Amino acid sequence: MHWVWDTAWRAVEVWARALPYTVLGVLLANLALGLGFFQRLHPLFTPLLRRIGFTSDAGIALLVAFGSPPTAVAMLAGLYQEGRISRRETLLTAIGTWFPQTVYESVVYLAPVAIPFLGSVGLAYTAFFLANGLLVSGVAFIAAAFLLRPGSADSAPVPATNRERPLRDVFGHCIKRTVYVLRRMVLLALPVSIAAMLLVNAGWFKEMLGSLDNVPLPPAALTAIPVCLANPVAAYAMLGDLLQQGVLNPHLTLLTLMLANFVTSLRYILAHRLPYYVGLFGSRLGLEITAVGALLRLGWTGVFIVLLFIW
Repeated sequence: MHWVWDTAWRAVEVWARALPYTVLGVLLANLALGLGFFQRLHPLFTPLLRRIGFTSDAGIALLVAFGSPPTAVAMLAGLYQEGRISRRETLLTAIGTWFPQTVYESVVYLAPVAIPFLGSVGLAYTAFFLANGLLVSGVAFIAAAFLLRPGSADSAPVPATNRERPLRDVFGHCIKRTVYVLRRMVLLALPVSIAAMLLVNAGWFKEMLGSLDNVPLPPAALTAIPVCLANPVAAYAMLGDLLQQGVLNPHLTLLTLMLANFVTSLRYILAHRLPYYVGLFGSRLGLEITAVGALLRLGWTGVFIVLLFIW
């Protein structure tokens, strides 16, 4: 039983080292959102939106996605239902919001936990995650430039921000949001981290991962994939521990993260994006948006994985 306590204590130590930076990162991310930092990017994107051909309505939805992706998608669905944007522009704009959503997820959820646990590997993984979203949206923008007529993005008003709210309210909301995120993170991810490390040391994953023997990764790396399905933060903690022990090098750790991302992305798209888009846009258009987005997201992830295998 001595090894059980040692493993559990090592998991707590890993979390104790990373938690202060995680708290700071989550708090700063929520503060940036509360102060409307992302919405202020409108002047930078206006020339691009005008050149591509998006209308002002679609352009606003794209910009709002930097601050609140669900709000932007719901706004886009309302514009389509009101007939203010075409079916084609709706599909391309919905795919175009994947990069703003990726930025939002990276700033709020990924970077504040991946970087403290994994260091430079977490930074590289965040960069790959952002690059994936940028490439997905880039394909949509290129298609829009050929398929849409020149729009009027220059007439789009700057999206409303929280600048009119008192700073006291903004800070209060940020603190509440930060506490909510951290509470869920610690209560869910810490126990999973301890359980995952115990199972790894007990050799429980060896038989479970027998079908993946052909994958050129050590067994310790493959264990992170099912853990990531259960809780990504727990997988970051486990991989960070393996990285510090020298069991994995940075390259294998990054490759493992990308393979886990492919699996978790597929599950997320089927379990969340598909019903969400179908509910907002209807079965046919919702399915089209999901299928195109999934093809691009998983396709680019596959390209990154192949490049990492070759490298």
